[in-house]
Parts: sequence; structure tokens; C-alpha cells
Amino acid sequence: MSANLEKIKQLQDLIGKDAAFSEVQYRPFSCLEDLGYRGLPQSVLMQWAGFGKTELCLQLLRENPEASVAWVEPYITVYPCAFLQRQVALNRVLFIESRKYELENLLAELIRSQVFDFLVVSSELLALPQLRRLQLLIEKTNSSLIFLSKQRGMAWPIKLQLQVDSLCGENSVQVMKSSFSRSFLADNEQVI
Repeated sequence: MSANLEKIKQLQDLIGKDAAFSEVQYRPFSCLEDLGYRGLPQSVLMQWAGFGKTELCLQLLRENPEASVAWVEPYITVYPCAFLQRQVALNRVLFIESRKYELENLLAELIRSQVFDFLVVSSELLALPQLRRLQLLIEKTNSSLIFLSKQRGMAWPIKLQLQVDSLCGENSVQVMKSSFSRSFLADNEQVI
């Protein structure tokens, strides 16, 4: 029994106590930095819900001008000129139409390609087994998968969930769920 405990302690010393958190990489994102986060975590599934979600996503893309983006919708409804108006170059955005029944396979291929820094999906959440498969794939890359939904869903593979409300042109962002909350948030978690 004590030999096993010694081996476990040796492994902990080799790995380090905060190894799981030290591997997380972040992209700059002022909205989350204002809330006490280090930025937007990479290699995770996220859901942004509410009326200002697309505007917030364009802000993220503007703050990360080197990032390439796959924008997936059932029918292209986003207005490309809105990207240009918000200083997001269209030459780094690939617009894709995909129906719900083929969405999981399409996202899996986009993740495996490792071409895109952000995969933005304007759709409600997929079923739990599909989300879990995508989570396992995305954790092996530096990409982030963002679901833009009308309402928040309850799925455990989602690591960061934001509620975004737009009032008079100003976005109000509230973190509803975060796997990083206690490790990376300041003591005063606020809504901006």
C-alpha cells in the first residue's frame, strides 16, 4: 500500500500539481479579460447564447486578426459586409452551409484538419453523444468550437457558457458556466 502511495507522489511531483491548468492556452479577448479570465481558452467547446452573440463573436475575431475561422450555418444568414464593418477581413473566414444531420461529420473533419483557429456554429447544441465526440477531438487541437444559440443548453461537455444580451448597442456578458471559474477568475466575478 505505501509503495503505491510513494509512486503516486512521485508522479505528482513529475507532473506538477497544476499540470491540467498549465496546459490551457488562451487567446486575447477583452470581454473575458474584463471579467477576470486570462482570455478565451483554446481546445474547448463553448456556447454563447442571447441576442448579442454574433456581435460578440465579431469582436473576438477583430481582437484576433491572425485567426482563421470556419463559420457554419444551416443557411447562410450572416451578412458578410458586417464583418468588414467591424474590421474582420473576409479572406480568413470560410462560410459553410450544413444541415443538422451532417453537422457532426462536418465539424469533425474541420477539427481534424487543424486549419481553423475558431469554428463558429450558428445552431442549437447537438445531442450529448455527438458533443462528447467533438469534445474529444477538439481537446487535441488548438481550435475552439463556439456554438451560437438562441437559448442556453445544459450539456456537460460545454466548458464555457456565456449569456450575451444586447441593450442599446452595448453587450452585457455573463459567464453562466465555466470549467475555469475558480482557477482563473478574480474574486469579484461581475457582469460587464
